[in-house]
Amino acid sequence: MVPPRPEPVPDAIAPDPDGIIGLTPDSDDHIGMGHLRPADLSQLQAEDSTESALSQADWLGAIALPIYAEPGSDPWGWLINGWLIPNGGDPIAIGRDAAFSMLQTDDALFSFPVLIRRADGWFQFQYTPAGYAWAHTDHLALGQIELTVEPWSDHFLQSEWVRYRNPGISLPLRDEPNGNGAMVLLVGPNSYIEPLDFEGDWMRVRVTQPVEGCDPGPGARTEEGWMRWRDQNDNSRIWHSPTLCS
Repeated sequence: MVPPRPEPVPDAIAPDPDGIIGLTPDSDDHIGMGHLRPADLSQLQAEDSTESALSQADWLGAIALPIYAEPGSDPWGWLINGWLIPNGGDPIAIGRDAAFSMLQTDDALFSFPVLIRRADGWFQFQYTPAGYAWAHTDHLALGQIELTVEPWSDHFLQSEWVRYRNPGISLPLRDEPNGNGAMVLLVGPNSYIEPLDFEGDWMRVRVTQPVEGCDPGPGARTEEGWMRWRDQNDNSRIWHSPTLCS
């Protein structure tokens, strides 16, 4: 059931980008299982994606999403038209009246990390440094744009290359997607890691190392194999690269 919208609903606004923080996760941040983003990102493929209505956090000005303190509880507010509106409270302009936490998941897109997604459709996402809310997948199409919860594995598979969130670590590349597989090589931080497939906690990759930026260094070699991309706490060890190579 869709709860009643707040009355009146303020006019749509674009969030203030100066009030959006946490765009690149620290190595010890738990970023959950995926992210909440617009379902159709075709506008971001345009030549000048900065002019898109989806650019950065601007897409929040076109959504309508009831949010809850717990799954199945009464809703405590809405994210709507670029505002956070608690029940019975004054509208809070996102990024202007309060800082919001988002992740930069594309060159021109910010999105919310989704920490938990349940089989019954409830999911928990983080929207401020200490603020979490629940929402339901049945409510992702209530605004002008439809939303989706995308697992990190699907997101990373579309990335040209990924990097370690902790730049000081090295991880084994194995010939099978398990810890018993033979080690092909040790993948260091100066590596170009191309995602090819995902199987649970394991990612099949093509690795070139050493590299200098995006270019192979002297004596570079390329191997394919499997790396464990999530740790024992189901937190991603990798992040998409902020730069593209051609």
